Amino acid sequence: MKKYIIIVAAGRGNRFGSDLPKQFCMLGQRPVLMHAVIAMARAVPDAELIVVVNDAYRDLWLKMCESAGFASPRLVSGGDTRFQSVKNALDSISADAPADAIVLVHDGARPVVKRDMVRRVVEATVTNAAAVPVVPVTDSLREIDADGSSVPFDRSRVVGVQTPQGFRLADLRNAYSHGYTPSMTDDASVWQIAGLPAPALVEGSSLNIKITHPRDIDIADLFINR
Repeated sequence: MKKYIIIVAAGRGNRFGSDLPKQFCMLGQRPVLMHAVIAMARAVPDAELIVVVNDAYRDLWLKMCESAGFASPRLVSGGDTRFQSVKNALDSISADAPADAIVLVHDGARPVVKRDMVRRVVEATVTNAAAVPVVPVTDSLREIDADGSSVPFDRSRVVGVQTPQGFRLADLRNAYSHGYTPSMTDDASVWQIAGLPAPALVEGSSLNIKITHPRDIDIADLFINR
């Protein structure tokens, strides 16, 4: 079965607080994005990889690859939103690609993704057309009302969503043919807002952190070297 991996790395990472987007910050001897690309390539070695980057950082990425002796996957220009970036990647896949091909969409800022988790997503996508890795929420939660007051929220009713998320190509193309809304925070929300059935949920990993703040680099470094 044909497989594609889209790694989204076109964001500017404003919350990270650095002049350089987090995906290009060094994690050990490699930038964060390179770790994510290598991990996904090892997990699904027969997949075609596509990396989505902001055009302003394309040359930087290519220089980083050259310095590391690393061959960059095919690059696609990012858009103003994550939605547009993923859509650009989907549009770059040949129209002749098999309708039942599997597409995995992964965050370039998740460098510690593990092979067994990725394979769970692939297997569930083959069976269910869409699959999302999730982790239980361990903190207590409170729901904040409009007036600033809050009430406890049952954490057993929610899970944390990770990537890579897997989808059948033809259906994901269809989902991304609809217009963007702010509630489309990930590919699974785009999928479901388009009227497609809820994705299957598979076991994620607590190690699969998303680099959001500078301290996350140190945490990811510990996970990689453990």
